[in-house]
Amino acid sequence: MRTTYISWLLVLLASLAWGGVFFLSQYIMQQHDALASSLIQAQDASARSATDLKMHAFARDTKASREALDSATRVDLLAAAHLLEQAGSDAHVPVHIGTVTSDPARGRKMIPVVLSLEASGTFAELMRLMSLLCTLPVASTLETASLARSASTDPHDAPWILSTRIRILTAVTDTSL
Repeated sequence: MRTTYISWLLVLLASLAWGGVFFLSQYIMQQHDALASSLIQAQDASARSATDLKMHAFARDTKASREALDSATRVDLLAAAHLLEQAGSDAHVPVHIGTVTSDPARGRKMIPVVLSLEASGTFAELMRLMSLLCTLPVASTLETASLARSASTDPHDAPWILSTRIRILTAVTDTSL
């Protein structure tokens, strides 16, 4: 009978030992999962930090380019008109600015302004003016250009007439329109 108690005691101790092994393995697995989760969170935080650093470096590196683009688009209409008149005087042609139209839509950062102008002179002077209008130091596009000879009694002395439409992009400011 004594051996029966000892065998039951040994079975109980073995069961307790296996229970301890089971709980120890569960604890180890939980610690492993927690460590893996914290490792993933640390990697995500590191990736976010690296992305933020790259974004700040990119913003710092492109500061001069962004400022140049901003200054090229921050043109008020009076300055644009002076640019067009200066191009005419550089080509030795009087420039007459006609209509100015714009589309100031709400919420847009850029407003296209269309200026129509006319000039008259020799063919070479008008070609020089068109090349100057195509290379204005502002964000602009020469939309249309038409050359025609004016009606005159002497076809050799008749001046050429240039009619153009130029679209200039201006940034939205309080005083631009």
